[in-house]
Amino acid sequence: MDVRPTPARPDEPYDVPEQPERSRLGPLRGGRRDPFLVVAVLLTAVVGIAVGVIASSVTSGRASTYSSTSKLLINQPRALSLADSDGVVLKLSRLRLKYIGLVGTPVIDNQVAAQLHRSPAALGGLLDAIAPTQNLNINILGISANPHTAQQLAQAAAQQLALYATREQVADGIPANERFVLTVIAPASAPAKAAGSQTRSVFVGCGAGLIAAAAVAGGLFLQRRRR
Repeated sequence: MDVRPTPARPDEPYDVPEQPERSRLGPLRGGRRDPFLVVAVLLTAVVGIAVGVIASSVTSGRASTYSSTSKLLINQPRALSLADSDGVVLKLSRLRLKYIGLVGTPVIDNQVAAQLHRSPAALGGLLDAIAPTQNLNINILGISANPHTAQQLAQAAAQQLALYATREQVADGIPANERFVLTVIAPASAPAKAAGSQTRSVFVGCGAGLIAAAAVAGGLFLQRRRR
């Protein structure tokens, strides 16, 4: 007699061994998360952020810089009044590029140092210049860790650049009525702290703290899993 096992009926499910529930944060502890690991992760994150904020505050305090801006106008009144096209405006706009390129070089820096009664190597800051696209101005920037020095640099550089342009044209024999002039139209502004520097430092510090916290938490997680 052929005896074969009776197949299970479709409506009778197979017995599946019950799988123990695993916690996402650590080994099974009565079906709940490992409280030690949870507390360790939270404490590490808090400490990491706190250390990041403190470190960023110290760094931003040391790296604080101030800037001051003075403004010059490049102008050639007679030529502009007689011009019947925009050729003179374009010429003056291009000339600005020549003169802003001199700011921050020994040609201007040495004169600024002499005006401030300092050596060129001890100016105490940096000089820069930009030419806005919407007008014929030249903006001179004095940058320093000392706010007063930043303002002094911007003012002196504007004055020396204007004098340099005049001396150069005189040396080239250009008649007075054909010369362009650089005129200081706005004295050096009140020094302002570099915008956003402290905020960026705090974000960078917090980010570094969180990364460190994640690394420590990951190490604790692996260590607890191996036990």
